[in-house]
Parts: sequence; C-alpha cells; structure tokens
Amino acid sequence: MPINLNWPINWRNSVIASLVIISIVSLFFVEPISQDLTYHNFADSRTMLGISNFFDVASNLPFIFVGLLGIFCIINNWGVSSSWSWLILFLAVFFVSFGSSYYHLSPENKTLTWDRIPMAIGFMALFVIVLTDYVNNRLEKWLLIPMCLVGICSVIYWHITDDLRIYAWVQFVSMALLLIIISVYKPNYLKTKYLIYAFVFYTLSKLAEHFDKQIFELMGQIVSGHSIKHLLAAIATFFFYILLKQRAT
Repeated sequence: MPINLNWPINWRNSVIASLVIISIVSLFFVEPISQDLTYHNFADSRTMLGISNFFDVASNLPFIFVGLLGIFCIINNWGVSSSWSWLILFLAVFFVSFGSSYYHLSPENKTLTWDRIPMAIGFMALFVIVLTDYVNNRLEKWLLIPMCLVGICSVIYWHITDDLRIYAWVQFVSMALLLIIISVYKPNYLKTKYLIYAFVFYTLSKLAEHFDKQIFELMGQIVSGHSIKHLLAAIATFFFYILLKQRAT
C-alpha cells in the first residue's frame, strides 16, 4: 500500500529534500573523522567532595531540571502535535545529565559514548518536531523512530570505527537544515523566535567548549569554558520547554 504523506511537490519541499540527500551523499566524499583525543583534556580537573572534575560534572545538573519540566509538561498535555517526539526530546535532555556526568568523571572515548547517545537522540527528536510543525504534520509518524535510530547508530558507528562523519551530520548538519527550514516555511504552532534563541545559546555553548582553557584562565581559574558550555546548552533546552509550554496552552 503506498504511503500518502499529502506532501505536495513545490520549491520548498524540493529544496529541503535535495539538501538532505546532498548532505548525506556528501558524507561518502569526506575523509573519515577521528576523535581528537586531546578533546578529553579539559581545563578544570579539580576534585571536590571526592568527585573528579567536579565542576564539569556538577554543571550537568540543570539538564535534569529542564528534562523533568518537559517530561511533566508533555505528559500533562498529551495529544498535542508531536507528543512522542517531545517526550523523547526531554527524556534525552534528562539522560544527557547522567551520560555527561559519567563521561566527565573519567573522560575517554569509552565513556563519551554514553554522553553522545542521549544527545544524538535529542537532536533527532528535535529535527522531527520541527519538520512536523513546519513542513508536514504527518511526518512524525514516519520519521521519529528511523531518525532516532540514525542518531543511536551514528554514535555506535563512531564507537566501533572511530569515524565521526555520521555523528557530525546528526549534531551539526541536521541543525543547519533546521535553520533553513524555519527560514523558508511558516510554522503551524511553534514560535520561531524561541527556536532561534535556542540555536543562539547552543552556538554560544559550542564556542565556550572550544575556548575551554582560555575562559578558565580569563575567569581566574574559577570556572572553565566547558562548565559554562553545559549551562548555556541547558538554557538552550529550556527554550524548547518554553516552546512546548506555549504550544500546550
């Protein structure tokens, strides 16, 4: 039986579909990307209360708070568009706190896997939420499980092969595609400004991560860029909660 998504062919749909295909095919023409092992050398390695790398661990706590807010919100408002995607997104945010904390207790590729799996699932759930609201309200039904599997498999593939290409698509290319989507489509329910705020804070978090050591020195070795990265990323996820809250009211 053919699948009818009621997705008419127009220039927007053609452009988005083409960009998705091109971005995926391009992965085969890029050299494998290995994990830079110096990534694990964080600036702030102080031990407090018997916890190694205390501040990089403790700065993950806001993800628990935001994750629980989102979980309770979607449970209390079940039936809004993309309910399953919203639930998975905030479950992912919740488990990022534990995965990232576990990683920062002993930073290495093995533990980084448990940090990246919930992150990858969260990226893909968000991707489906935006596609469903901006492009076609039936897309969640067909894309949620496959996209979450893509996210999980991207991390497993990296763990086995030390090749980050697929995970890079999940984390960075999918977000770039979302920016294009919210630029060329009009939303049904979501407020675009909150998505933009979330993207801004996520970008700031990546900058803080990149300048981990420089920020640590600039701040008088009080707080590192990576700890700030966690706080900025948590603020980004809080804007997703605001999106859900205004959608549910």
